[in-house]
Amino acid sequence: MRYLWLLFPLLAAGCAGKSDNLLKEEARIAVVKKMAVFNGKQPCADVMSKKEQAFGAEANKMAMKLCGGIFDWEKPVVLSDIKIYRGETTAVCGVASGTSRAGSRLGTRFVYHPEPMLVVMLKPIYPLMSNEKMREAYHGLNKIYADTERQYCK
Repeated sequence: MRYLWLLFPLLAAGCAGKSDNLLKEEARIAVVKKMAVFNGKQPCADVMSKKEQAFGAEANKMAMKLCGGIFDWEKPVVLSDIKIYRGETTAVCGVASGTSRAGSRLGTRFVYHPEPMLVVMLKPIYPLMSNEKMREAYHGLNKIYADTERQYCK
């Protein structure tokens, strides 16, 4: 009977939170969903199908500028350098790598908070074709990401 009392805290500690593998899988699913929201398929599909007609000799260069920074979330997205931080809130931090809509390799850092927050932050990718407003938006989003990463991933 006394061994049962010794065993109970060990069992309770193991069931208190989600396992690392479950958190990693939840993070992968959440990151891909976030990419799907912000990386539309149709605009780049139109560019890629008509690039020779529209841009001639500069076709590949223009397609890369327009679609090189946009994740193709329908292709495999691999998470690496994953670290799990357990504090006031649990955070999963790492790198998401995949393929752009233009066919090149693409990667970004992420911070994922599981339930009850259920938030994914992706580090913005510098726009390859940009104007002043896009650069300002990039720098603003990058600052928000850096603050989040500094707070939860250290």
